[in-house]
Amino acid sequence: MKFKNKIKILDQTCFACPSQWEGLFDNGDYLYIRYRWGYLTVSRNGKHIFEKSVGGEWDGVLDTTNMLKITGLKFKK
Repeated sequence: MKFKNKIKILDQTCFACPSQWEGLFDNGDYLYIRYRWGYLTVSRNGKHIFEKSVGGEWDGVLDTTNMLKITGLKFKK
């Protein structure tokens, strides 16, 4: 998926079960990413904008590098 905005700030707030991140897009919108039960979601201001099953039903561990590859999200340079 191609996102029109890039990531300005991103912090991984939990590393497993679920892996999750919080941050901001470059336009100031809130960004929340969660990986739990093998399902990866990206939310902007509380609305899901990306959803994908990427693992087994018990999976909840995903690193930032692979999350970025799967979602296509990019950092603002």
